[in-house]
Amino acid sequence: MLPFLVLLLAADLVVTTPPPPQKVPERGCTLMPGAYWRWSVDPATLLSAYPESERAKVEKGVTMMRCRLNPDHSVRDCVVTSESPQGSGFGAASISIESKLMLNYANVDLNEPVCVILDWSPTAVSFTNVGVISAPHWVRRPNSDELRRTYPRRALEGGVNGHSVMECEADAQGTLQNCKSIEESPDGFGFGDAELKLAKYFKLSPTTSDGKSVAGAHIRIPLQWRLVG
Repeated sequence: MLPFLVLLLAADLVVTTPPPPQKVPERGCTLMPGAYWRWSVDPATLLSAYPESERAKVEKGVTMMRCRLNPDHSVRDCVVTSESPQGSGFGAASISIESKLMLNYANVDLNEPVCVILDWSPTAVSFTNVGVISAPHWVRRPNSDELRRTYPRRALEGGVNGHSVMECEADAQGTLQNCKSIEESPDGFGFGDAELKLAKYFKLSPTTSDGKSVAGAHIRIPLQWRLVG
């Protein structure tokens, strides 16, 4: 059988098809998967919003907000419904950047509030299950020969298909740096490590569609590994 890698990256997509929205009764809002969100925020804005005390401790945090939707699917009137660690300031930080959030999903009731979950770390903030760059323009991606050479040997010999996701940081030239594997299945076959080897074959356009530099932005790349033939 020949290894075949399915890149789940259309011209403007970086995420797999997300699960449907889930109603969260106790929060009084609909939880929209991270793949439905997009935003525009620069590293300096995130750094200024990050709680000073938590940054000094290299502390991470998670917040959930309940927001109302505007007709253009931007959010307003956000209220923090949970914050971890409690009293850390991540809730206030999330409120401070609410103007950057935009729901990229058509089938939504504008009269219903939505829940937004944000993951904060000392170097970045992202929606759960999505990277900061939500609509990349790829200058280069791995070709078929590079994909075949990288297919994990153990998985190839065992006829095993798999899935992996890596998260990377883009530099000013659009090259991927500081990549890490954040998901792989099934475990133990090397799909995560194999995807990391492919990082050098990816390159983004140095600027986004609105002319902003991609330097410092984060991106998550999901791959489906398949054997065919």
